[in-house]
Amino acid sequence: MKKLISCIIFLAGFSLFSENRVTIKADRESVTALIELNEGESINLNPETLYLLIESNDFNYQFNGYPDGDIDSEGIIIYRDKLVLNGTIYEIDGIKQEKPSINVIVGFQISDKDGNLQIPVEISEEFILAQERDVSGIIILLSALTIALAILIFIIYKRKRA
Repeated sequence: MKKLISCIIFLAGFSLFSENRVTIKADRESVTALIELNEGESINLNPETLYLLIESNDFNYQFNGYPDGDIDSEGIIIYRDKLVLNGTIYEIDGIKQEKPSINVIVGFQISDKDGNLQIPVEISEEFILAQERDVSGIIILLSALTIALAILIFIIYKRKRA
C-alpha cells in the first residue's frame, strides 16, 4: 500500500511538473518549442537531454542551434525563465500528399532551485501541415462578380428611370 501511494504521489508530481510548460508550434517552414520554467529552475545545455527533433516521411529537418544563455561557474551554459528552441523544415521533393505530417519531439531536463536534476522529460506532438492554397484567383473572381453585379444594378436602375 505504501508503494502504491508513493507511486501515485510520484505520478501526480510528474504530471504537475510537465503540464503547460512546453508550447510547440509548427508550419511548413519551421518548428518552435517554448519551454517555460518556474522561478529558481534552470536547464543546462546538454545535447543528450535538451533537443528538438522531428520525425517525418514528408520533410527534412535542420536544428538551428542553441540560443545564448548564462554561463555558470563551471562553464556550463544554463537557461532560466524560458528557453526557445527552433528548427527549419524542408519539404522533400515530390511530396504529393495533401496533408503531410510531422511529429515534433522536445526533450529537456530541469534543475530545481537547489540544483538537483529532475527526471528528463520528452514531449511529442503531431502536426498535420496542410498545403497553403493560392486564393488570389478566388479574390479576382469575387471582385469580377461584384463589379458585374454593380453594373447589372446600374443598368436596371437606369431602365426603371427611363
